[in-house]
Amino acid sequence: MNAPTASISSNTSVEAHRSLRAWPTVIILMLVNALAAMDRQLPTILLDPIKNTLEITDVQVVLLTSLAFSVCYSCVTLPMSVLADRSDRGRVIMAAIFVWSAMAVICGYAPNYSSFVVGRMGVGVGEAALVPCAFSLISELFPRERRSIALMVFVLGAGIGNALALVVGGSLPGRIDASTLALLHVSQGWRVPFLLVGATGVLLALLALGLFEPRRAQRRCGVDVVLPFKGEGRGIAPVVHYARSAAFLFIPLVVGLTLLNLIVSGSSVWLPTFFLRTYHWSPEYVGSTFGTAQLVVTIIGIPIGALIANWIRRRQARDAVVLVVMTSALVITATLTIAPLLASGWAALSLLIVGQFFVGCATGVVPTTFLTVTPSALRGRVTGCYFFIVNLIAIGCGPAAYAAVTDHVFHDPTRLNLSISCVSLILGLILLACLMLARRRYERGVALAAEHERLLQPVC
Repeated sequence: MNAPTASISSNTSVEAHRSLRAWPTVIILMLVNALAAMDRQLPTILLDPIKNTLEITDVQVVLLTSLAFSVCYSCVTLPMSVLADRSDRGRVIMAAIFVWSAMAVICGYAPNYSSFVVGRMGVGVGEAALVPCAFSLISELFPRERRSIALMVFVLGAGIGNALALVVGGSLPGRIDASTLALLHVSQGWRVPFLLVGATGVLLALLALGLFEPRRAQRRCGVDVVLPFKGEGRGIAPVVHYARSAAFLFIPLVVGLTLLNLIVSGSSVWLPTFFLRTYHWSPEYVGSTFGTAQLVVTIIGIPIGALIANWIRRRQARDAVVLVVMTSALVITATLTIAPLLASGWAALSLLIVGQFFVGCATGVVPTTFLTVTPSALRGRVTGCYFFIVNLIAIGCGPAAYAAVTDHVFHDPTRLNLSISCVSLILGLILLACLMLARRRYERGVALAAEHERLLQPVC
C-alpha cells in the first residue's frame, strides 16, 4: 500500500471512530458536568447549617462557598484552556474529576472555616479543566450544523446538577440517622452530601476513561495531529490579538453575558435561603419543591432554547442565539425583581419557576453565542478566557453583592427578599442594554471569524 493510500485509510478509520463514539462521549461529559454543577451548587441549600456550625456571617458564608471557589476556578481556567488546545483532553478531565472529588470529601470533613475554604478552593481548581476541555472536544467531534445540539446536551448536565444539589442537599441531611453519621465519622447531616458527591466522582472518573479523544486516535492511526496554526501561537496572546480585532462585539457581549451570569449565580445561591427566611419553609420542603421544579423546567428549557435558536437561524437570522439570550434575560430580570416582593410563597415559587425555565433557555445557547464568533483554533482558549472573566466576577461577586446589600444597606437578614429584587433590577437593565448592542453587531462578528478562519494555514 503506498503512502497516500495509507493516509486516506487512516483518516477514514479516525472518522469512523469519531462518528461512532461522538454521542457516547457527549453523554459521559454531560454526567460529569452534572456532578460538577452539583458539587458547585450544593452549599446553597446548606448555607444556614454551614453558617451555624462554623459560626460565621452571611458575607463570610459567601466568601467561603463562592469566592474561594471562583477565584481558583478562574485563575486555573486559563492554563487549562491552553492545555485543552494542546493535549489529551480525556485524560485531563479524568484527573480533574479525581481532584475535585477529593476536595469535596475534604469539605465534608472540614472541622473549621479555614479547612472548608481550602476544600472549596480545591474544588475550583479541579473543575476549571472541565468546560474548556469539553467545549474544545465537542467542537472537534461534531460538524457545525450539529454542534449546537451537542453543546446543549453537555450544558443540560449543569442544569440537572444544579437542581439535584437542591433536592439532595435539602432532603438527605434530615434523613441521616445517628448510626450512619457515626459510620462516616461526622456529627452533622449537612456534611453527608459532600461525601456522597466525592464518592460518585471516583466512579465517574473511571467512566471518563471511555471519552473519545480524536488526537489520541489520530496518533494511533499514524495521522499527523494539527495543533497550532501558523501565526496563532500557543498561549493566550492570540486570543488577546483576536479579541482586539473583535472588540466591537466582544465588549458588549461579554459584559452582558457576565452580568446575566452574575444575576443567575448570585440569586441561585440565596433563593433557597430566601424561602427559609421569608416564608419560613424548611430546607427539606425547599429542596423537594423548588429543587424538583427547577430540575423539570431546566430539562425542558435548555433544549427548547437551542431548538428556538436553530429555528430562527434557519430563517437567515445569524443573531438568533443573541436574541434568545436577550429575551431570556428580560424574563429572568422581571421574575427576580417581582417574585421576592410577593406575599405568598407559592406565588413567588411559581414566578421563579418561569424564570428558571428561561435560565435554561439561555444556558442552552450561551456557548454557541461566543463559539460562533470564534475561529476553531482558538475555541479552547477563548472558552477559558470567557469563563475566567465570568466566574471571577459572576460566581465570585454575584452572591457577595446580594449579601452585601442585605448586611450593609438593609441591615437585616430577613430583608433578603428586598436585596434580591433591587440588585436583580439594576443589573438586569444594564445587561439588557449590552445585549441589545451586541445583537446589532453580531453579524459583523460572524463575518470576522469566518474571514480569520480562511486565513489560517494548518501546519502539520
